[in-house]
Amino acid sequence: RPLIAGVRLDGAKLKMRADAGGVSFGSLDRLIPPDRSTRFPALQVDAADAVIMLLTPAGTIDARIDATGQLDRDFRATGRTAAIALRWANCNATIPDARFTINTAGRDFAVAAKGRLVGGACHGATAPAAAWTLAVGAPIALTQLSARASLTAAQASAVGTTLSGLALDAALEGPPARLHGHWAASLAGLTHGPDRAGRT
Repeated sequence: RPLIAGVRLDGAKLKMRADAGGVSFGSLDRLIPPDRSTRFPALQVDAADAVIMLLTPAGTIDARIDATGQLDRDFRATGRTAAIALRWANCNATIPDARFTINTAGRDFAVAAKGRLVGGACHGATAPAAAWTLAVGAPIALTQLSARASLTAAQASAVGTTLSGLALDAALEGPPARLHGHWAASLAGLTHGPDRAGRT
């Protein structure tokens, strides 16, 4: 029985999917052993200027990546996304671009990303521009997830109030459908309507 020890992707295109059911690597799924739900395969992957299309419940993410390593041991990918239009429930925003890294080993993967957000709107609150970071760790089957996120905005508004120097931090963990955790917020100042201002 032939054994595939590695693949090399030069300028390749790969469609992936990530949702509550787990992660699919598209056409590469056939190369991954049936026990992929418990650990990454011993498969060497090298990619140069590969194009990735990742389908998620919040929107499609297009990215270019360079990567090298064995998936179950020391795989690392670095990349940059194209503009992303995000929509989730009553929230939407555009991410002009983002930089990210992906690491895998054994049964787990980790994603770290950072970028800008423009035109953010959620449940009546708006933020013209913001910076964000995200760090996610999970097993390949996505049965559990831990995440930390931060967002900072020079100005935002909600319910007729302008918020300046807004900073949000959140930490979540648990099954993807039942995440729980805590969040914290801080402000440099508030403006209530056109002429009432104060510091927090």
